[in-house]
Amino acid sequence: MEKGTSIFRKRKEYLAYLNKLVNITKKDFKVRLWFAEILGKRWSYLTGEREFFDYSTEKIQITETLGMVINDWGKVTKEKKESFISLIKEKINQEGES
Repeated sequence: MEKGTSIFRKRKEYLAYLNKLVNITKKDFKVRLWFAEILGKRWSYLTGEREFFDYSTEKIQITETLGMVINDWGKVTKEKKESFISLIKEKINQEGES
């Protein structure tokens, strides 16, 4: 951690980064999602879409402590879905290393 950077500032920047991914996903893929902190069996909301009108959600574990919940894949093909999930995991891991 950089000198003078509090853990709260890093968390705020991390949440802003996740929210940016949410907005890009919504705009480019028409997929609504939210990120969650995984606390054992419980998934606790971090950032993203708050209102889901459909109960057909899918939980995807990104890291040991981070997951994303997707409301509806819409017209996204299986190949694009897998590519999208890989891209999100790669972006999250890159952010975690910086």
